[in-house]
Amino acid sequence: MSGNLRCFLSVFVIGLCAPWGGQAEIAAVVNTDRANARGRASIFSEVVAQLRQGERVEVLEVIKHKNPRPGETAEWIKIRMPPNTLVWVNADFIDAAAKVVTASRLNARAGPGLNFSVVGSLARNERVKQVRRMENWLEIEAPSNSWAYISGLFLTRGSAAEKERPQSTHAVEAMPGQVAERDQPQPAP
Repeated sequence: MSGNLRCFLSVFVIGLCAPWGGQAEIAAVVNTDRANARGRASIFSEVVAQLRQGERVEVLEVIKHKNPRPGETAEWIKIRMPPNTLVWVNADFIDAAAKVVTASRLNARAGPGLNFSVVGSLARNERVKQVRRMENWLEIEAPSNSWAYISGLFLTRGSAAEKERPQSTHAVEAMPGQVAERDQPQPAP
């Protein structure tokens, strides 16, 4: 095999394996007035933060659902948790005096209970900044390795994110028994 062909194949394979053309993390910009960041890649998951138009986020991964549920988008973007987002941890695994994790690994969750999505983790002896306590759960500032998901429809990624800042408003009708969400695009008038 010639050197040029080997080089081409190496670059091609690396491009296939690495997200977003070889970059591990890419910036994106919210392109709608408000967008919900969620604990899982689904509009049926809990909201962990709300982002506003023009806010920059760090893309970690792209998730494409092969068979999305009716009314749900197929593409979801895993992002680094936005700054100042609060998450929950089980208080049994926090040293109350020192405010450090006592377990070898502690899940950070989207809400105060085991039924909420895991959105990050903390290591033993990692410090937490407690905001409040609810029974046996502590609300804390999200650790730096936390993540959330946002519909791909509401982000402009890559170099286009630097130039494009569309002015659009998205609204959706609520399904029976649900609150209306701002996670689904509507056609422009």
